[in-house]
Amino acid sequence: MKKRFLASVLVILIAPCPTQANPVPDWIATRFRDNVLAASRDGSCPDTTNLIADLGSFGLDLLSPEHVKAMEKSFGAFAPLIVASQRTGKHRSLSYELQRFYWLHASSQQRVEMLKALREWLTAEITEASAGHSMVIAGPPEQVRRSIDAARVKAAEMLSDRGDRESLPFMVALERRGLEDPNSSFVLRRAMARLRQPCAMTFIHETPNGRLECCEVRARVLKISLGRGDLRYPQPKYSLGSREVDEFWSLIHGTRKGPNSNWFGSNLNVFVEFEDGVIASMSPIEPGRLTYRDNVTLDWRHSLTLQSDSLYNWVLRLAREKLGEDYQ
Repeated sequence: MKKRFLASVLVILIAPCPTQANPVPDWIATRFRDNVLAASRDGSCPDTTNLIADLGSFGLDLLSPEHVKAMEKSFGAFAPLIVASQRTGKHRSLSYELQRFYWLHASSQQRVEMLKALREWLTAEITEASAGHSMVIAGPPEQVRRSIDAARVKAAEMLSDRGDRESLPFMVALERRGLEDPNSSFVLRRAMARLRQPCAMTFIHETPNGRLECCEVRARVLKISLGRGDLRYPQPKYSLGSREVDEFWSLIHGTRKGPNSNWFGSNLNVFVEFEDGVIASMSPIEPGRLTYRDNVTLDWRHSLTLQSDSLYNWVLRLAREKLGEDYQ
């Protein structure tokens, strides 16, 4: 019993220790929203410091569609504030959602300013690891380093998304220095590869016009399996044979992007592994639709809804035949 107690204490001591302010106090959320509306209404905000800090901590997470629409209408007033919020600094974290919003509305010059801000993350001295929502990773030291590396790689990923070849030497230097987290290392390699070849180390992605594009080829498939779990903790139960892989490959090219779904997916997953390290999962969520996720981004929210009756029915049939389970 004593040994068990000591082991439990040890686990607690070595676990990542975040210093956080969660849940977010109502007064902070109210301040954030009021400042957004004030800046939209007046063209400037008397509380600029807190508005920048809140954008840097929360992105768009605490804002309603009404607040986001207000930002759209007065984007010129918000652009420099958003850029400032995405620079390195205390309690600052990069927001994928805020970045997508910014790039959707930014002018050429405003885009240049954001690229400068993102490049800072590759070279600046960073000692604090922010995890967003005013949460800071305080220890142990290796966890702090992992979080700082992840923040730098998020910036690299965003720069790669925008085709910023000027940042490539900084990414190379970051890779040579070495990263603590294997997943961050993989995403960084992909960011660099995509600056040289846009479709590199990518399975399925959404093009600017909203269509799905398949960048991998059948010959690079390492393994496809059917099972439970998710990308982080896969539990493959059945490995597809060559004929089944061919069937899957022909079906995947017939998919199209479906509307976003409120469903997270079933416990059934198709796991696809490629020679270049790309791993993807596809989970049936509702008739004709599957949720697609992959390991090529640090954006844990990233997913696509694939629309295909044929693929959906094929996955369920295979689950019945090979796993003896009915997921419908």
